[in-house]
Amino acid sequence: MVRLIGLEKEHLNDLLRWRNDPEVRRWIFQKWPLSLSEQERWFNSYLGNDLYKVLIVYHEKDQRNIGYIRLANIAYQNRSLQIGGDIGEKEYRGKGLGKVMYQKALELVFDELNMNRVYLHVFKDNESV
Repeated sequence: MVRLIGLEKEHLNDLLRWRNDPEVRRWIFQKWPLSLSEQERWFNSYLGNDLYKVLIVYHEKDQRNIGYIRLANIAYQNRSLQIGGDIGEKEYRGKGLGKVMYQKALELVFDELNMNRVYLHVFKDNESV
């Protein structure tokens, strides 16, 4: 159904559109819309950063990117990290794909990265989580 793929420069326009969507932005720690140049600066600083990773959620049947997962504050020695993400494409929301996205991400985090603690910050009025 969905798979997680590494973030590439070709994904920046999708990521920018999703992060600038007011419905997404209200749940992340970003209150102002981003410009493409800000997104590109962020991407350049992201490259080679082992403490922060973004994975694109790819819908296999429809062959399109629909969201992203964020792994932050990755502490390999303490085996912990913070996770977050969104289904950016509106027509894919409310179909259970967020749950599938997080299940795939947690498999990666626990089985491949060998973490034993994962943190998720959620706003108390975010009922979809």
